[in-house]
Amino acid sequence: DLMSSCFMDRNKCTRAESEARLGSQLPISSKITYADIAIDNSGSYSGLEDQVRLCLNRLERMVGRTWVVSWLFPPFGLLSVAWTLLVRIVLHTKQTGEMGPRNGR
Repeated sequence: DLMSSCFMDRNKCTRAESEARLGSQLPISSKITYADIAIDNSGSYSGLEDQVRLCLNRLERMVGRTWVVSWLFPPFGLLSVAWTLLVRIVLHTKQTGEMGPRNGR
């Protein structure tokens, strides 16, 4: 299929290798549960533009102007990233009742 062909071209591998690697990945439906924001690009171009605008507005509301402080004072940015990751790990652990990825994923 098209995805396998693109993968083969990009990674310079055989069809069997590309299908094995693509087949070993989690399905998109499982990956979406880990995403904060997901954009579906299977529709029209104008629909995609609308989704991107909504996504940017949501991110702007979530972050506010802290990005300016992070840019001017890099240690704040690093602390902000560490705090965000810690909170997400804790929330994910509470939601799923498990620690870390399973089965090497």
